[in-house]
Amino acid sequence: MAKTLRLRRVLARRYVVRRGMPRVPAMVLTSMTVRSPSKRNSMSIAFSTDLMVAAMFFSLPRSGIPLSEYGARYANASPVVKREYARPAGRPESAAPPDPACHAVRPPVQRRPSRPLWTGCAPTWRARSWPLTRGMTANRLRPLLRGTLVSVRGRGTPPGIRTASPLSAGARTGASWEIRTDGFRGNPGRGIGCGGVKPAPPAGIPAPAGSARPIVELAPPARIGETTERQASGEMTSRIVTADEAARLIPDGATVAICGCLSMLEPDTVLGGIEGRFLREGRPRDLTVIHPVMVGSRKGAGINRLAHDGLMRRVIGGSFSIFADYEITAMITQDRVEAYNLPIGTILHWLRESGAGRPGLFTDVGLHTYVDPRVEGGRANGAARGALSEVVRVRDRDYLFYPSLHVDAAIVRGTSIDPLGNISIEHEPASLGIYALAVAAKHSGGAVIAQVKRRVESGSVHPRLTVVPGRLVDAVVVDPAQPQVAAGERPEIAGEVRTLLAPEPVPPTLAAAIARRAARELRDGQLVNLGYGVPALIPALGFAQRLHERVAFSIEHGSVGGLPDGMATFGASANPDLLMDSTLVFDMYDGGLLDVTALGLAQADRHGNVNVSRFAHMAPGSGGFCNICHRTKKILLCGTFTAGGLEAEFVGGRLVIRREGKVKKFVSRVKQITLSGKAAQAKGQEVLFLTERAVFRLTPEGLALIEAAPGIDPATHILPQMEFSVRVPPGLPVMDPAIF
Repeated sequence: MAKTLRLRRVLARRYVVRRGMPRVPAMVLTSMTVRSPSKRNSMSIAFSTDLMVAAMFFSLPRSGIPLSEYGARYANASPVVKREYARPAGRPESAAPPDPACHAVRPPVQRRPSRPLWTGCAPTWRARSWPLTRGMTANRLRPLLRGTLVSVRGRGTPPGIRTASPLSAGARTGASWEIRTDGFRGNPGRGIGCGGVKPAPPAGIPAPAGSARPIVELAPPARIGETTERQASGEMTSRIVTADEAARLIPDGATVAICGCLSMLEPDTVLGGIEGRFLREGRPRDLTVIHPVMVGSRKGAGINRLAHDGLMRRVIGGSFSIFADYEITAMITQDRVEAYNLPIGTILHWLRESGAGRPGLFTDVGLHTYVDPRVEGGRANGAARGALSEVVRVRDRDYLFYPSLHVDAAIVRGTSIDPLGNISIEHEPASLGIYALAVAAKHSGGAVIAQVKRRVESGSVHPRLTVVPGRLVDAVVVDPAQPQVAAGERPEIAGEVRTLLAPEPVPPTLAAAIARRAARELRDGQLVNLGYGVPALIPALGFAQRLHERVAFSIEHGSVGGLPDGMATFGASANPDLLMDSTLVFDMYDGGLLDVTALGLAQADRHGNVNVSRFAHMAPGSGGFCNICHRTKKILLCGTFTAGGLEAEFVGGRLVIRREGKVKKFVSRVKQITLSGKAAQAKGQEVLFLTERAVFRLTPEGLALIEAAPGIDPATHILPQMEFSVRVPPGLPVMDPAIF
């Protein structure tokens, strides 16, 4: 038996590595049946890589034992279920299982025909394969064949398995099931035992009459953070630290790169440790903080934890808060910190180039905007001095050059860490460039601090979901209470399951009317980016027309396809077709592969210059605006005509302005140039300005009025609310009343 198993281990490795498993969009379930040379005992192994659970069963001659049935991880997923019996020697494959108790009422499953796995091998070897989602790897198969400890992580209780702990099906607890074996040994005359002990069959799995009890023990679920036998022997244990200990890895004057987007991938526990140490000891001090996206979705969290005088000297962010009462907003608007705002994609690419050891980043994103050092140089307040880039000319073209960064520490977040320190993101809706941050820090000789939710065994997470290699990680903070996003646990935005989509209904507001007008500019098959604010309403408003299936919505944070969320959890999409790293998304955007983008509108002038990044009472920053608009073919700028108290309603087929807004958006000169109208014209881009009462098109002569809402008189409701004049063409088209 031992010789047969050794042969099996070699053959299995050869099959898995060289031949590979079929790659089709369904769950892969594989089973093998092995018989000893005497053909008196048989062993059946089944494993499901989709659920990451394994079961092993042994049986005596002329007995059948059903393998455990594993449904989907969540109740609303669609499982592919298979039932297989260990066939004793001499029993034909078509024979029914001897014990009726083995049967369960299940719909028939379409299966592939049985075929020999290895040509020329002994006939005691056979295998069948059915469609799988994730391919089995040699590392995941090898522990099963050795007969050593097998510990596999999962969430909730798989159907057909009962455990001693009160885990409910579909629960997102992070607990694990462990299947232990004590080696393959036994006597054919008395059956196979486990170290001389015959354990009782696991609850919920019947043992056929006359058979030996299976050599399987379902151990109690391991607690999050608990060291298992394998982890104790690995090096990861020495890297597990508290948030306070992690904060001590950051020296005074350090440059720190931080991941996150609002509550997505927010390393709030680590940031809390830095804040706590500063309040107690006054250190670290004078940090330069770089964050590609705004980190934190509430006061006192995320980047707001670092908004203390003396703790942070300079901040370089892709976006800041839109809320005036956030601590970071007050710090920036009061000039208590040097603040720079650069496009998200520029920061991510800058970190990537720095980590690769190149001299810096060359890019034409941001030329002729506030990012250009000839304009403002990305300065977000009066405390910022100098520019972070310079204009260089290469082959008769201007570029912005950002010299390579020295990063002393990178703070990243993931879902799990394995014994080798590898960070995976299986429960996260985006990766947000965490690999680029980590490499930039390691290239500079800095430290990489990771926050995760749990510790897992090697091989329990699909390799493609592992983003940061363990060799880059210096310290790990485990927070079992780490939320997926502030809104709660939603597996459909991480690609873990596909759910029935049912967006919240959108009330009939002016914003909804503008979003409907923008949706009419979309065409089937286009790649469409959506910005924050009014554009975020488009997917829900177009859901009845299956707009999310006719176009591919793309959010710069990583999701492509599916149904983008609204403003509450902006940046995520339910049922995404693809989850890309943000760094790669901006490669796609900068390369001009976007067909259409719908973005917000705060200010516009007669030349088509647009401002969405700087105001008197807040400093939101541009986010991905500059990258998104850089080469996109059609740009839709969406917003109300005025702001600050505007009240209007659609009555009797006419738009009635009840109260005008106090703030004019169409001004003689924008406060900051986030989009250059002249540059857009030179690139041949189509730019439309969509409001509730008028639609403008950017022309070589400036803005041109092309539509007005029904009931709106341009001389009364449009021109007086603009700080510059536009020509009103004769026979001005009227907007479709249906959008209201």
